[in-house]
Formats: sequence, structure tokens, C-alpha cells
Amino acid sequence: MDSQGFVDLRQNGHSHGQGESFWPSFTDIMMVVVMIFIITSTVLIVRNWELVVELQNTVAAERQAAALAASRQETNESLESQLARLQSELSEAHIRNLRLAEENSDVQKALADREQRILSLRAENQQLDSRREVLERRTAALSRDLERTSAERETLQAQYEQRGERIKRINAQLQQLEETLAERLAELGTVRQERAAARQQLAGLRADYETLDAKYQELIKPARTAEDREVVAVRYRRVDGEARIQLRGPGEAAFAELSEAELHERLSALKNRYEKELYVKIIIPSESGLSYNEAWSFTQNLLSRYDYYYQD
Repeated sequence: MDSQGFVDLRQNGHSHGQGESFWPSFTDIMMVVVMIFIITSTVLIVRNWELVVELQNTVAAERQAAALAASRQETNESLESQLARLQSELSEAHIRNLRLAEENSDVQKALADREQRILSLRAENQQLDSRREVLERRTAALSRDLERTSAERETLQAQYEQRGERIKRINAQLQQLEETLAERLAELGTVRQERAAARQQLAGLRADYETLDAKYQELIKPARTAEDREVVAVRYRRVDGEARIQLRGPGEAAFAELSEAELHERLSALKNRYEKELYVKIIIPSESGLSYNEAWSFTQNLLSRYDYYYQD
């Protein structure tokens, strides 16, 4: 045994210690290897034994778990069947609740409609009561009016009888007046015929007088002359279908071409200037291209509006 309390298993341990050799012998090395192998084998055997025990425990636990799983499977199946039954019952209960809710809603709606109808009937009843009161008052008023009307009818009946007698008298007078009127109308017709004949005679006399007066005026009126007058010459013709109007004023040597509006404006100015001293001379060339009516209308229009002779 050494100083640390371990047994020295080496051969010649004392001599080895005495020889103070640094390297161990081969026997010592093999002994150490064998001891390590034995210790390792022991550890492996112990470990394997523990693994076997754990494996047995695991197998037992698996069996228990399988049994427990089977039991739980049966329990789950039972619970699932119960859950399915409960879900079915719950669905049926939910459907019943929905049906009851719908029925309740219909009942509530019917109650609301009935309450609304009751309120409407109450309002109508109040309106009918008010209307009945109005009708009662109106009936009373109509009764009073009927009594008053009856009295008035009796009065009117008496007045009607009196007026009937009066109407008879008036009809008799009216018949006499109609006869008188017929006689007067006949006389009036005769007078109207005489008046119409007199009017015709008067119209004839007036026509004769006007004719005689015109002839007399022509006899006493001096002839139209340009002597001592301011002469304005107007030449009118048509060239290629277009009217050409030319004017030469008093004291002017040449004609100036004007439009119809300018012509009337110039003649109006000359008339205002010379008043009754303006003599309008109308010149219609022989080849003027105008019809007789156009030339006559143009001449009479200018003379009647601007020439001194036609102003009185």
C-alpha cells in the first residue's frame, strides 16, 4: 500500500519503488487496461439493465396508454354520440325558438296592427261624435230655417196669388200694346221705305252736285303751269329690269341718279323750302321699259305729294 492508501498490485512493487523507474512495466499497463475494460463493461451492463428496465416500463406504459386510449376512445365515441344527440336537440330547439320567434313577431305585429286599428277607430269615433254634434246643430238650424221657410212660403203664396191677378191685367195690357206696336211697326215700315227712297234721291242729288262742282272747279281753276315756279325734273325708266331714277333740282344743269328713298327725301326738302312754288316735272322716256300702269302710278304719286297744283 502506498502513501495515498491504494494497494500496489504490481509485481516487485517494492523493488520498483526502490529503483525509482519513471516508466511502468508492460504488466502494469495491461493490468490498467483490463481494469478499464472491466469497469467499462460493468458500466455498460448496468446501463443496459437500466435501459431494459426503462423499456419494460415503457412497454407497460404503452399498454396502459393503449388501454387508456381505448377507454377514452369509447368514452369519446359515447360523448360524440351524446354531443350529436345534444346538437340535434339543440338544432330542434333552435328551430322551435325561431318558429316561436316568428310566431311571436307575427303576434306582436298583429297586436300592433290591432292597437293601431283601435287608435284609428277611436279617432274615427271621435270624428263621428264631432260630426254628429255638428249634424245635430245643423239639424236644429235647418228645423228653424224650415219653420221660417214655411212662413215665408205662405207669405209668398199670398203674394203669388196677388201677382197672378196683376199678371193677368198686365197680359191684357200687353196684348193691347202688341196690337198697337204692330200698327206702329207697319207705319214705321212705310216711313222707312219712304226714307230709303228719299236717301237714294239725296245720294243722286249729291252725286250730281259733286259732278257739277268738279266741273265748275275745273272751269274756274287756272291751268297747271311751270311759269314763275321752281321746277324740279324727275326722269324715270327701267334698265335691264332695274329702276333708274334721276333728278335735276331748280337751277341745276345735270341730272343726278338717286334711289327711291333718296328721291323722296330730296323732294320733301324742296317742298319744305319752296312750299307751293314747287313744280314737279315728270319725264318718262319713250323707251323707258315701263308699263303704262307703272308710269301712271309713279307720276300720280309724286305729283300728289310734292307738286304745288295738287296740294289744295
